[in-house]
Amino acid sequence: MRLAVVAAVSAIALAHAAGAAAQDPTPTPSAPQTVASAPQAAASAPQAQRDDPDELARWFYAVLSGEMAVRTGDPGMAYVQLLQAARDMDSAELYQRAAAIALGAGAPQKALDAVNAWRAAQPASAQAQDWAAQLLVALGRNADAASAMTRRLALTPAPLRGDAILELTPLLGTVSPPKAAVELARHVLQPYAGWAQAQVVIGALQDRAGDRAAAFAAAAQALRVDPGLPAAALLLLRNYTYDAAQADALMPLYLTARPGDTEMRLGWIQVALDASRTGVALRQAQALNAAQPEIADAWLVRGSLLLDNGDAKGAQDALRRYLTLLQRDERTTPQQYARAYLTLAAAASKLGDPASALAWLQQIAPGVDDDAVRESRASVYAAQGRMDEAQQLLRGLPSASAAQRRARLLARAALYEQHSRSPEAWKLLRAGLKANADNAVYVYQTAMAAQRSGDAAAMERLLRGLVKSHPDDAQALNALGYTLADSGRELPEARRLIERALQLDPGNPFIVDSLGWLEFRSGELQRAQRLLEQAWAARPDPEIGAHLGEVLWHAGERDRARALLLQVHRRAAHDAMIDATLERLGIAAGSDARH
Repeated sequence: MRLAVVAAVSAIALAHAAGAAAQDPTPTPSAPQTVASAPQAAASAPQAQRDDPDELARWFYAVLSGEMAVRTGDPGMAYVQLLQAARDMDSAELYQRAAAIALGAGAPQKALDAVNAWRAAQPASAQAQDWAAQLLVALGRNADAASAMTRRLALTPAPLRGDAILELTPLLGTVSPPKAAVELARHVLQPYAGWAQAQVVIGALQDRAGDRAAAFAAAAQALRVDPGLPAAALLLLRNYTYDAAQADALMPLYLTARPGDTEMRLGWIQVALDASRTGVALRQAQALNAAQPEIADAWLVRGSLLLDNGDAKGAQDALRRYLTLLQRDERTTPQQYARAYLTLAAAASKLGDPASALAWLQQIAPGVDDDAVRESRASVYAAQGRMDEAQQLLRGLPSASAAQRRARLLARAALYEQHSRSPEAWKLLRAGLKANADNAVYVYQTAMAAQRSGDAAAMERLLRGLVKSHPDDAQALNALGYTLADSGRELPEARRLIERALQLDPGNPFIVDSLGWLEFRSGELQRAQRLLEQAWAARPDPEIGAHLGEVLWHAGERDRARALLLQVHRRAAHDAMIDATLERLGIAAGSDARH
């Protein structure tokens, strides 16, 4: 029913978001640190031993004796000798080595004994508290581990304490069950409850425990306390879809504090794209273009989204800028050039310039994105009125597996749909329905083709079957709910379906649009306008714009409604729903917005 954003955009933004995640000081807790993976210590001589020849000799003998015992298969003797030497010389390095030998021998309690001796001898050692906390967590002694963590934070100088708090996240992430980790973190961090770093640690653990609402709230609070904290922004983006609109309102706090954080802005673009919030993604791409015009991939994002929004000329300008930057970089790959040429070809085709479109496609290196090139060339042929040739070209797509045959059918149907030949798409997909009845995407697309062909009964039958077989398919739930709402039938069921879809895919502007339209059909004009304004800001899709325009018209904002409806009509001049809206409201397609 609505065009997808060019796939290249997500690939580009995702690559950059991965770079941002690599710098995340509060990752989703990694694999648990077991007892055997506590810090290993190299027994290097401390400065005091290196400065005193007698002490150095003693230290060297102790290490030599201990290591020889290890190599001859007597780790117990090595442990005893090194621990005694550590006590005699008050050597942190020897305490560590003794603990490491015990761990290697599978004796975690002995390792803890060595660390406890170290803590007693050097109570101001933050490193000793680190070792103790890890060993105690691994041994399941959380209360004792909490004391070690508390002492560790107290020993850390105040300017460094925030970082030390964040560094607890991976260790706390090994505590099971996850809810126990949250409670342990609350206990340890209670003295720092107002710190943004403490909020982030607890939020990351809540995220691990599956409490996305609490994780989102923690990230939001952390950003309000410390707008420039990268860990808070990353936690917010990780839980973006819990409340995408609020996240979009909060992220500018971070980027105002850290305007040069390109990776974070690209991460925001990525999660916005994943949530179909292309309006948000486009605005951030444009902001990145203005601030750092040398970032090539941001121009591809911008160009692809402008093309998706119907601005083919603007898309061409952005994509040419992208191509220029690629040509300056010797590391550019053939795949990057292919993305540029494919999108430029699509823009040229939309502008009615098939010759240029084909010329762009010819520049793609053989063997690179062959299927995408074939589909793009078929699209150009169809735009020239050569549909039979276009379909013949698509028949050449791979068909060895069931998935490939299904993809080929969907590509052929999509081409018919793009050129207002829905009955042929419906016929094609219907013929393949038996072989693909278990595939939700195929059934959904078949239902949409039925609807556009005027067979509303078949569409509803297919969607009801899909909702029954795939009760958590947000797209199917939304489509069925919207269908009922649009026809004014069974509005309570429509609400249940749409609200369930929104639970499964929070913030998705198409689902928000459906809910807004349901409110309009239910006579709730103010709620409808508020929801549709949100959906339009998140994704300026022509159908969302048509819904908002009609609601504005009935709300008395007729000048704005007329201007918006004419705008979306220019972008989707052959959309039957938009044409019907204009006709219903008595707006001539070519009229000036002021008359």
